[in-house]
Amino acid sequence: MTVRGNVVMWVLLVCFVAFAANIASAQAMESVPEQRDRLAMEREQATRFFDAQDVQCKNQFAVSGCLKDVNRQRLARLSAIKKAETRLQDMERLQSGEAQRQRLEERRSEREQETREMAGTAPTIKVTDAKTLAAAKDRLPAQPRSSKPEAISAGQQRENRNAYTAKHLDADKKRAERDQRLREQKSPKQGLPTAP
Repeated sequence: MTVRGNVVMWVLLVCFVAFAANIASAQAMESVPEQRDRLAMEREQATRFFDAQDVQCKNQFAVSGCLKDVNRQRLARLSAIKKAETRLQDMERLQSGEAQRQRLEERRSEREQETREMAGTAPTIKVTDAKTLAAAKDRLPAQPRSSKPEAISAGQQRENRNAYTAKHLDADKKRAERDQRLREQKSPKQGLPTAP
């Protein structure tokens, strides 16, 4: 590579470093679509520039060394652009996540406000027949259940215990009948031989 080629490469490298430093400050002032457009334009300009450098290298005597230098610079520049695009995508994801969180928070606060309003202004309805009762139930908001369970009377506890015992006795009886039927069935005509 000639001295002139080295000087041009160093000047270009310095310009790219300065340009990359300006990217960070420009990103702070630009919106996301503007940054995306700017990065696409940078990628296109870098590709055109390095393609022109490839053509210039092919006109020189030491083609392979020049092409290696250009490719190294191309990879460094495109890598910097890719990192900027990745940072932009990360920033977009963070912004959309924050917006989603805010929307969910707003919905939650609206629901809380609605339940507070409903609890404070529960309408009273005079019920005269079954149809009116059904219509009233449809119009009334669902009342929140209390966290304390209602007390069960001793008579209700006995009834519950007797019903529980009866269900278990019935299940035991059915299980015994099923086992008896299985024992009484004839052995299958075809099947696997018995184990030795």
